[in-house]
Amino acid sequence: MTTILVSSGEASGDRMAAMVLRALGDSVRAFGMGGQASVEAGLRKIVSRDIHGLMGVVRVAANGWAVVRSFRELTGWARAARPAVAVLFGFTTFHELAGKALRTQGTPVIWCAAPQVWAWRESRLRTMRESVDRLAVILPFEQPLWAAHGYDVRYVGHPAMDQCRWGGGPTHRLAVLCGSREQEARSLGPLLLDSAARWVALRPGWRAELLLAPSLHPETKAWLRAMASHSGLAAVEVPALSGAAGLIETYEIALCASGTASLEAAISGAPPVVVYRTNQPLRLAARLMLRTKDIALPNVLLGRRAFPEITADHPVPADLMQALDAVMDNRARHLASCARVRQILQLQDGSTFGDRVGQMVGELVRAGAAR
Repeated sequence: MTTILVSSGEASGDRMAAMVLRALGDSVRAFGMGGQASVEAGLRKIVSRDIHGLMGVVRVAANGWAVVRSFRELTGWARAARPAVAVLFGFTTFHELAGKALRTQGTPVIWCAAPQVWAWRESRLRTMRESVDRLAVILPFEQPLWAAHGYDVRYVGHPAMDQCRWGGGPTHRLAVLCGSREQEARSLGPLLLDSAARWVALRPGWRAELLLAPSLHPETKAWLRAMASHSGLAAVEVPALSGAAGLIETYEIALCASGTASLEAAISGAPPVVVYRTNQPLRLAARLMLRTKDIALPNVLLGRRAFPEITADHPVPADLMQALDAVMDNRARHLASCARVRQILQLQDGSTFGDRVGQMVGELVRAGAAR
């Protein structure tokens, strides 16, 4: 049986890893680093400290020894076990260094879900060359971008397309998604929950529900759950494997943090209102580094501001409520934009995201065996 290394460092990468492992099935034994979803899909963890979900310079620095130890354990195991291939999911800074070390040791590397160089840090188009053998990208315009810089790259479809069914119906339900990262959820949670509660209170027959990301710490979940209950909202635990993608088609509209959730909402027929809290340093960084005028992934794919984006230091509920009203007042137009996003991402080959990445794994394994 073929032995492979699989590593992810955040919730979205963990779900992608799980999809690939389920597609590969019993053809491989997978070892590495990951969260609940990939472990349930068969990953055997070989790191002694859990750094899964660490995001941002401050949190990574505060857990520096755990990060260094995980890096040493991951690359040390690979040096001893000689896996046929390594598949790395997201977690860019950590995996950029790990990929380089693994390749130096003779392990070919597939990187799944490329860094968003089209948005910021274009320099990674150069710096990642020594960290990856093959690149799997999940947005269609990324394939020609990376190929133009000499990478062996394949568009494998977006994983949410295998998990999100089209809803689009008048369910009179508002989904609230505060994000999968601790700082994001704690920053946006009070605002989103307060705004949602006020908005549905003005719409008889409507209800709002908080979708709790599985990657959040139990204390953060309890804090959000208590806040939702105080506002009259139910809280729904999101499954680790599918995330919100498997639930969101049952909602008519979504109020969410920027990120994957906004894309999942759009391709499920629940037009998103996207909120991103900024401050003066962030605005300065955005002017210096951001290469897109939009933040929400559905808007980036469409090339226009189809769905509301609220970016401010101190947004207030009235801002969010007004954006929700604007979506509902033009629901047909927003549903058409949702359908267009789904069309852009669609692949017609009859395969799943997991199948396509699994095929790339098989190709590298066979290439290695032939050498």
